[in-house]
Amino acid sequence: MIFTTTAFFSLLATAMASPPLEARATTATVFVRIEGPTKTIYEQTIVASSVSSITASGHTAVCNGSPKVAAGVTSLEVLAQTGQFFEADFNGTTFGFVTKINGTTNSAAAQWGTIINNAPNGGGIILQGVDDGTNTEYQDFCFTTLPNDQHMLYAYFGDIDDTNFLFMSGPATAKVGQTAQCGYSYFLDYFRSLLPSDTVPFVEEGAYVNDLSQDNASGARVDATFPAGSSSSSTASVSITFHAAGTYNMKAHCPTGSACVRSNHVVTVVS
Repeated sequence: MIFTTTAFFSLLATAMASPPLEARATTATVFVRIEGPTKTIYEQTIVASSVSSITASGHTAVCNGSPKVAAGVTSLEVLAQTGQFFEADFNGTTFGFVTKINGTTNSAAAQWGTIINNAPNGGGIILQGVDDGTNTEYQDFCFTTLPNDQHMLYAYFGDIDDTNFLFMSGPATAKVGQTAQCGYSYFLDYFRSLLPSDTVPFVEEGAYVNDLSQDNASGARVDATFPAGSSSSSTASVSITFHAAGTYNMKAHCPTGSACVRSNHVVTVVS
């Protein structure tokens, strides 16, 4: 017999903002997500370590914050420890912007950007490499270290001011035959408080959620599409019916052709 349970998933679309980070310990637990132009390349929590040097684009250099701050874990060290191939600008001494991850290279229309939520350090979304008059790209990547329990996103996107970044929340567990409410909303609660007052982000109409375990090469939409009218708000929710017990790996995707970056995944165990 097949049972059903309904879970509610919410999305928040947001972008940027920024105080600099402080020096941290020589190891850091980091939730790392790499979103390419057509798919998620990497999404995992790792314990990253400060190392003596990293190698990229045929160059090797210290990239752990020193000598400007005490040695810690930087975003480029984290990227290197995901095992993904990458290239980065090099000025003869240190590294700057990432220019290529795996087979995707920066272009005139879209580039790799690093967004750090800085939640354990009191708030602020940090877009690395922003020219704000005080930093250059060579200050942000090898001389800025991360707090512990960090969320770090490498994403391939165009104009930051036109891009919406989706963050999804949903229940960690559910029971068959019962309605499961949103079990956690870390991204929603945190990022909602950081939205610039002059920015009205939105979940674009046509954004959809699917179960990655059922995804296929044709990109079939498996579970639910966010309803018309979602674009009027910075958040949107959708109910999803699970037809059997099991582990569901849910991710929200952007409408085709939109200036949008797909969400983190949410794992829901239905028993």
